[in-house]
Amino acid sequence: MQLVKTIGEAGVDVVRILTDAHQAGVGVDQAVAAVTAAAAKTPALARRRSRRGEKALEGQVTATSEGNRGGRPKAIDDDMLTFAIALQNKGAPVPEIFDRSADAP
Repeated sequence: MQLVKTIGEAGVDVVRILTDAHQAGVGVDQAVAAVTAAAAKTPALARRRSRRGEKALEGQVTATSEGNRGGRPKAIDDDMLTFAIALQNKGAPVPEIFDRSADAP
């Protein structure tokens, strides 16, 4: 409900858009898309969205400077890779490499 209030304060007539969509037989998804498109054109919401992006970027920069980096941890570390390559070089079939690599230290 907060978003609808904010959009209304920005000058978007949400009720009119939804009423028009309903009378035209448009589905909910399309009606919401119409409201979102109208809201995107308002300066107040554009500034808010821009500021949100700036804050996210600031957080990423701060995390990186503190040594934190995003993403998932590596599924295969360097030791597991070295072990798998050694097995491959010995001629082990792929299923065996997979099974034995999962048990590698």
